[in-house]
Amino acid sequence: MKRFNDNRVGANDAVKRVRDLGNQLLVRLLIPSRAAGAVIGKGGSFIQYLRSEVSRLFLSILGSPAASSRKNAVINLPDSDNPERVVYISSNDMLNIVSCVAEIIPKLEEGRYSPESELRVLIHHSQAGAVIGRAGFKINEIRESTGANIKVFTDCAPMSSDRVVQFSGSRDAIVNALFEVTKLCQAVYLESCARMDLSIASFLKTPIRGVDQPYDPVNYDLDVVCSYGGFPPDKAWKNRRPIGGQMLGVRPVPTPFHGVAAAPPFASPIGVYAQPPPTIFAEGPLQTVRVTIPNDLAGSIIGRRGERINRIRQESRANIVVDPPVAGAVDRVITISGLPSQIRLGHFLLQQW
Repeated sequence: MKRFNDNRVGANDAVKRVRDLGNQLLVRLLIPSRAAGAVIGKGGSFIQYLRSEVSRLFLSILGSPAASSRKNAVINLPDSDNPERVVYISSNDMLNIVSCVAEIIPKLEEGRYSPESELRVLIHHSQAGAVIGRAGFKINEIRESTGANIKVFTDCAPMSSDRVVQFSGSRDAIVNALFEVTKLCQAVYLESCARMDLSIASFLKTPIRGVDQPYDPVNYDLDVVCSYGGFPPDKAWKNRRPIGGQMLGVRPVPTPFHGVAAAPPFASPIGVYAQPPPTIFAEGPLQTVRVTIPNDLAGSIIGRRGERINRIRQESRANIVVDPPVAGAVDRVITISGLPSQIRLGHFLLQQW
């Protein structure tokens, strides 16, 4: 029998599993680290209960004849030394996920003194428009139909392409609102629709556009936590912060995507990509970094008449040169020069096409 610790993967492993889900539905909850113990349970008892029992019991109540053949929900909660963590819940059926979330919500309330429950979920920034709707029509419709309060934060979480959706209200209202939001963001077939007399036989699909960089709590940034909808730290974590502003657990830019090579590690992660580098990191020697991109992405990065690459140069204050294509080569080289903080921001902005 596997020990519980064997299931607690690192953030890199969790992101890899996210990319390997295929047609399964995935929901990512952003939770405060102080609530992680309650979600895991003593010796991993609660999270194992969610994985094995909750989905089966919920489907049995629905009377689904296929309940016994459905796979249990897959739940991962990677370790993090920072004030927030991400819970990954995946299944081939949305009802499995909804039932798990309904059980998790009370665990998040332990130690909180509020008449309302709260839940925060990560979605790709390109899907936020579908959730909000034109002039806020869709989000208002979900609010009215479910009774939940919903807020979509404007800024992306640090070093990611994710935005936070915050739900508040009763547990039932939150779960119903999550169901509706996920319906707009993911594509999955619900075999149980016929049993529940639902008119929707499958979820609508809002495809992800642009860079897909899931949020990793290792890039937690206290300076922008309020703007992206993260959780503030407690006093114990603040006292552990090293002098100079560097966050605990900071590591290099996450594994790149679409063949873009990773930049070297620097002092601190950039918070919201549209902000200039903090002045505290504006010291140090000039450096040069070279990254590669596929030829077919060069046009998107450069932009029409060079508008996009020029804007990145202005915002990052880094010197960025895109080498001309080489005959027979499938990649092009981009050279980024400047201070460490300028290079880091320039590298991140290049990934936001």
